[in-house]
Amino acid sequence: LYLKERIIYMNKLIYKIYNPKSKEIEDLEKLRCEIIKIDKSNYYLDLLLKGKIIGIGCYYNNQLIGGSYISDFLNSLYIEQIFVKEEYQNNALHIGSSILKYILENKKIFSEYYNKNFDNCRLESKNRDSFYSKLGFKNEGNIMGTMKKRL
Repeated sequence: LYLKERIIYMNKLIYKIYNPKSKEIEDLEKLRCEIIKIDKSNYYLDLLLKGKIIGIGCYYNNQLIGGSYISDFLNSLYIEQIFVKEEYQNNALHIGSSILKYILENKKIFSEYYNKNFDNCRLESKNRDSFYSKLGFKNEGNIMGTMKKRL
């Protein structure tokens, strides 16, 4: 699998899709661990480096402030993680929502990478009345807390 590194500008934010060989992959995983307050984890880093999941960085004023991990789990475009620095959560830029919208608007990139035509997107949410439902995600009714949106 080959992923061309891409930089896209949207709404004052810069999104960067990392190639698995990118040196910035480790910075992205370090940021995720800091945000969710865990010690360094090699689980996601290994998946990123092997190209099993795609890492997306979100930049504001040239600073990495958030990101997401994407895979092709359950025959869907699967959003493994969305993470945003605390000082950028719940602000006027709506970083988490913006990252999610970016992913949905650019599903073609991920479809090409995984060589699959995704017709839905899934993610997990502990809060069934989350902002994901406002973006068209519906509860699948299972214990895992998976929500689904048709693409």
